[in-house]
Amino acid sequence: MAAAADDLFDHMCAMRAGSTIAGVIQSRELSRADIANLQAILAEKAKTAPEEVQCNCLPGDQTC
Repeated sequence: MAAAADDLFDHMCAMRAGSTIAGVIQSRELSRADIANLQAILAEKAKTAPEEVQCNCLPGDQTC
């Protein structure tokens, strides 16, 4: 499952990753433990997150 997710995100602009992840979270039932785990991961990532993720589309193929 992780390999399929990695493959999906490897083929989309980095600028779309956050909204894609948010959409998946909104559309799935999650346990309280799952939510707590996600909150902890996000709190840690927030410490070093950039203000904006840079586009990584190929030149001329920008869809972001």
